[in-house]
Amino acid sequence: MKHRNLGSFIGAALALMVSAPLIQPVQAQKESFASAREVWPGRRMVMLLPLQLSDNWNADARWGQSLLRPSEAQLRTALEKTGKFSVVQPYRFDPILQRALLDKRITKDQIDELATTPSLQSASSILANLGFDLPPLIADFRLEEVRSSGPEKAPTIQVQVLGKLYPINSQEADQTKVFTSDPTRYRISQFDTVIGAATNAFQMIANEFVKPIPEAVLPRVEPPPAAEDAKGKNGKAPGKGAAPVAPTTPAAPTTPAAPPTPAKPTTPATPTTPSTNASPSATAKSADGDGKTTGHSTNNEGAVYVNPLNRGPLTRNP
Repeated sequence: MKHRNLGSFIGAALALMVSAPLIQPVQAQKESFASAREVWPGRRMVMLLPLQLSDNWNADARWGQSLLRPSEAQLRTALEKTGKFSVVQPYRFDPILQRALLDKRITKDQIDELATTPSLQSASSILANLGFDLPPLIADFRLEEVRSSGPEKAPTIQVQVLGKLYPINSQEADQTKVFTSDPTRYRISQFDTVIGAATNAFQMIANEFVKPIPEAVLPRVEPPPAAEDAKGKNGKAPGKGAAPVAPTTPAAPTTPAAPPTPAKPTTPATPTTPSTNASPSATAKSADGDGKTTGHSTNNEGAVYVNPLNRGPLTRNP
C-alpha cells in the first residue's frame, strides 16, 4: 500500500514538472504585451547634475542652499524608484566613473572638469564614451518656490520644482516638467517639512518622465445601417443596409367628388302610321290566264322589279 501511494506521488510530481514549461511561454507573452507601451525597455543611465536653486527662488538664499544636499539624496531615490533610471552623479569617486576610468574609456582630466564645473557639455563628453546599450540622459532639477499656508504654528508647506531631461550633446531638453507638491503638514521642523514637500514634487516629475506611451485615438468607422433582413428583401445584398428613403410631403386632402346626376327617363317614340299616298305604280297586281298574279314592286327610288315568268326571285328591270 505504501509503495502505491509513493508511486502515485511521484507520478503526480512528474506530471507537474512536465506541464510547467508549457505554462511559462504564455506568462512571458502576457508580460511582453504589457512592456510594449513602456517609455523604454529596462533601465537607462542618467547623469544627475547637482540640484540648484532657481533664479526665481522666493525664500532666503542661504537657507535654501542648506536644503540642496539632503534634497538631492531624495531626488536620486525618486528617480531610481521608477525602475527606469540608473543614476550616476558628477563626483570624482562615483563608482561608474571610477570603473570607466579603469577601463580607459575616460580620462582623469574629464572627471576633474565634471566634478569642478558640472554642466551639459562636461557630462556629455563623459557619457558619450561609456558605451551603454541605450543612449544616456542628463537630468537637471531646480527648486523654484516654497509656500506655506494655514496656522503659523502648524502650517502646510508646498514646494515647486522644475525638472528637465536632456539627451547628450544637446542644449534642448526632451522633457520639461514643473510640479508643485501636495500640501505637506508640519513635521518635526520647518526644514524637514520642506524637504518632505520637495521629495513629493521630485517623485511626481520622475514618474512623469517615464510615463507609458498614451493610448492612441483610433480612427472611427461607423457601421452601415442595419439590413432589413438576412435575405435582402429591401433590394440590397444581405448584411448591407438599404439606402435611406427621403421623406415625402403628405398630399393635400382632396374634396370628395359630387355624386353623378341620374339620367332623365326617355319618352318612347310614337309609332308611325303607313302613308296612304303611295304611288299607283308602287304596287300593281294583274292576273294571267292561269289565275296567278304577277307582282310589281318598287324601291324608294322608284325602280320597278318585274318577274315576267312569275317564278324565282325578283330581278331588277334594267
